[in-house]
Amino acid sequence: MKKIILGTAQLGLDYGINNHAGQPDLQKTKEILDYAFENSVRDLDTAELYGDAIQRVGAYHRATGRKFRIVNKFKAASYRSPAEMQTCVLQSLEVLDVDTYEVLMYHAFKDFLAGHFQQIIKSLQKRGAVRKTGVSIYSNEELLTAIESDIDIIQVPFNLLDNHSQRGELLLRAKSVGKEIHVRSVFLQGLFFVAKPSSKLSPLKRELDIIEELADEYCFSIDQMALEYVYSKDYIDAILIGVDNLDQLKKNISIFKKMNRDFLFAKIDFLRTDRTDLLSPVNW
Repeated sequence: MKKIILGTAQLGLDYGINNHAGQPDLQKTKEILDYAFENSVRDLDTAELYGDAIQRVGAYHRATGRKFRIVNKFKAASYRSPAEMQTCVLQSLEVLDVDTYEVLMYHAFKDFLAGHFQQIIKSLQKRGAVRKTGVSIYSNEELLTAIESDIDIIQVPFNLLDNHSQRGELLLRAKSVGKEIHVRSVFLQGLFFVAKPSSKLSPLKRELDIIEELADEYCFSIDQMALEYVYSKDYIDAILIGVDNLDQLKKNISIFKKMNRDFLFAKIDFLRTDRTDLLSPVNW
């Protein structure tokens, strides 16, 4: 089974187009983290921008003695100076009750491109506070630049619409030069489960209808098809999933445990939309 990374935006914020319950309370957060840990999920994706997610994870670590590996995103605009950035990163480690970040990742590609805090990050690596460096990207242009850099990990959207036809060739190139590929937005922030998209997203209705038809044809649920499609790609190293509640996590993990690599997804590989701008939730 490919490595699952559990996203924590939903734990720290009221997050997601299809999230009707809002941010889970502390007890529900503990239940989600308990179930993840007990089912061999060891990596969490978090950020200071995710509300109180870091505080919740740290409280869980201290209360249970269980420790997750942490992928932490940072945004340069949050800091007034390199020294403040370094201080905040080290303080967050204390809050999380861990010794090192598995990955310290640029949240904004423009910060990565400008080289903000590059020397500080290298210094943090030397002292053992950071293992790997990463960048979160949105477009193929950004992906190409990241491929040609010395960054370790590239986090990229990938799903039934933002699929192999959109960026598979570039991801294969990234793997050929030793990059680790993490994918996010597997459910396109819940859009695949919305019965009636908003008027702004209505240009995607044809493609969403095709996905529903394929799910019916192959006797998949939408979430099963979405996860199995991403899982089928050998060039993907880790899959980031976010959940609003424990039942969602249980369902997703059960799908991962039943994965069958014999399914073919050629139809989805070449499902294309002209409205690629709508594949990025920042444009919603």
